[in-house]
Amino acid sequence: MPEPELTTHPAALIDQALNRLATPGTSPALLTLRRLGPLPVESLTCHVLQTDLDAVLVRMQKDGLVHERAAGLWTLSSGGHAATGVHRQLAAWHQRAFPSASTRPFTAHLNDALERLTRPGATRIIQQLAQHEQMPYTRLVEDTGLDAETASSQLRGLHRARLIDRTHRYGSVIALAPAGRTLGSAYDALATWQRAYPYPMEAAGHRHRVPPRLAPMPSRPPAPPAPAPAQPPRPRR
Repeated sequence: MPEPELTTHPAALIDQALNRLATPGTSPALLTLRRLGPLPVESLTCHVLQTDLDAVLVRMQKDGLVHERAAGLWTLSSGGHAATGVHRQLAAWHQRAFPSASTRPFTAHLNDALERLTRPGATRIIQQLAQHEQMPYTRLVEDTGLDAETASSQLRGLHRARLIDRTHRYGSVIALAPAGRTLGSAYDALATWQRAYPYPMEAAGHRHRVPPRLAPMPSRPPAPPAPAPAQPPRPRR
C-alpha cells in the first residue's frame, strides 16, 4: 500500500490529535488501561509515573478518552480504545525512521515519536516542505505565516529532531529529512482518529459543544383552544 500524502489532512486536525495524546500522562494511562483493563486510580498510580494523575484522568475524561465507573474504576472509552491504532502507527514510524533505536521497547518509540511531532508549528512546516523539494528560509516563513523569531526557534528544534535538513550553500535552504518524508501513515492515522472521535476542539480554538436534544414529537396534534365565551352586550344609556 502506498504511503499517504503528507498534505492529505489539515494540519490543525493532526495537531488536535497530537495534543490530546501527547499531554503528559495521557498515553501511559491509555496503554496501562488497555493492558490491564479497568483500574482504580490507586492501581494506576503504580504503573503511570505522574504526580497529578487524578487531574490527568479528569482531563482525559473531558477529552473523551476514558470513563469513570460508579465503583471508582477508570476504563477506556471507544475513542481511547481506537487510539491503539494511532499509537502503533506512531511507534512504527519512529522505528523505521530511526533504525539505530529499533531494539528499544514499544513505549520508548511511542514517546519519542510524540515528542518529535508535537513541536510548535511542526506539522505546518512539514506539510509546506512536502509540497516542494526545498525552500529558502524566507519563503518558508512567509508561506507558513510564522513570524521570523518563532520560525527560527521551531526550525532549530525540527533540525535537532532530524525531521528537516538545512544547507547554507546558497543561503539558508530547508528540505525534509528522510524521517520527515515518511510521516504519511502516521499523519493519516492521527487525522482519521481525530475525525472519528472529534472532541474536544480546543486545539483549534473551539470548545466542543453537544447539540441540544430536540423535544419529542407529540403523538397527536394538540386540541384547538376553546373559544372565549361571548360577552353580553352593554345596555345603552
